Parts: sequence; C-alpha cells; structure tokens
Amino acid sequence: VNGWASANSAMFACWFALQARLETLNGGNIFVKISDGQLTFISDSGSATATHMDMEACNSVVHAVNGMLMPTASRRRV
Repeated sequence: VNGWASANSAMFACWFALQARLETLNGGNIFVKISDGQLTFISDSGSATATHMDMEACNSVVHAVNGMLMPTASRRRV
C-alpha cells in the first residue's frame, strides 16, 4: 500500500462497513472488504489479503499482505 492509502485508513473504513472504497493518491480506487474475518484489498491490478495484522514495530503497527497492488496510470492532472 506504499504510496497509496494507508492500511490504517483501510481498517478505519472497514470498522464502519463491510466494504469501503478508498481513493489512492493517483486518483484510482482500492476496495477494502471484510468477509469471514478476512481483510481483502481489491484494485484493478488484482487483490491482496492481510495475512498478519497488528504486528508491533518500533514506531508503528504493520499489517502484512500476500500480494502487491500496482497502481494504474494516474487519473489526476499534475
């Protein structure tokens, strides 16, 4: 999720709904859903599921996923 929406934003959005749409920095979308206790991120390039959540690091909390979501061409005008 580096350079896109943060995992914390995704978790926050999912607390209020079972599915949420997050706008990325380049104007694309990532859909986040919780189903059967699984947190899944879905984009145009594929999907990734959280495999380990809430791992404490020295100055943050880390959520590991089993895939990589690549941004599509930017939709924003610079």
